[in-house]
Order: sequence, then C-alpha cells, then structure tokens
Amino acid sequence: MMKFILMYFLILMIFFFIICFLVIFLMKKFMYLDNEKFSIFECGFELMSDLRLPFSLHFFFISIIFLVFDVEIIFFVSFIKLLNLVSFFFFFFFLIIIILILILGFLYEWMKGMLCWII
Repeated sequence: MMKFILMYFLILMIFFFIICFLVIFLMKKFMYLDNEKFSIFECGFELMSDLRLPFSLHFFFISIIFLVFDVEIIFFVSFIKLLNLVSFFFFFFFLIIIILILILGFLYEWMKGMLCWII
C-alpha cells in the first residue's frame, strides 16, 4: 500500500514540476514582449537596406536532393548484408530496381532544372 502512495506522490511531483516549468516559461515569454527588443539593430544607425531578403529555394532543393541520394546509399550498404541471406538473382533484381529509381529521379531533377547552378 505504501508503494502505491509513494508512486502516486512521485507522479504528482512530476506533474507539479512540469506545470511549474510551463508557467515560468510562459511568464518569461510574455514578460519581455517589447517592440524595441524585436526591432532590427544595426550598430545604432538607420538600416541601409532590408535585412529580410527572400531565400532562394534552389539551395533548399539541393539539400533535399542530397538527402534522397544519401538515403539511397544507406540502401546500398544494407544490400551487402542482404546478399548473404538471399539468392543472387533476388539480390540483383532489387539492386537493379533501386538503381533505376535513382536514375529516374536524377533524370527528373535534371529535366526540371533543379541541378542548374545558375540562380
């Protein structure tokens, strides 16, 4: 019986600390809301130009392409282990499918102009 009371007490303490941290976080957040704090400061001078320039999506696309090809490399590494478990024809079939997916994805990105480095 004492174990259950101690367990419920610990659970209540955890909830209490979570609520305390949330209240402190929200109080701190709303306490310092000020237009001066969120204004752009450039060494005390007036701004020469707008600092919020639009971000080119080209760099975003290049990073996504890198992630896709990086995941495909992980598939190739895992296929080395698969070669010991299955027959060679099964291994070769799935390897060809993954290489075709990579080639088709590369051609699609090339045709859409995502690989062109001129912005």
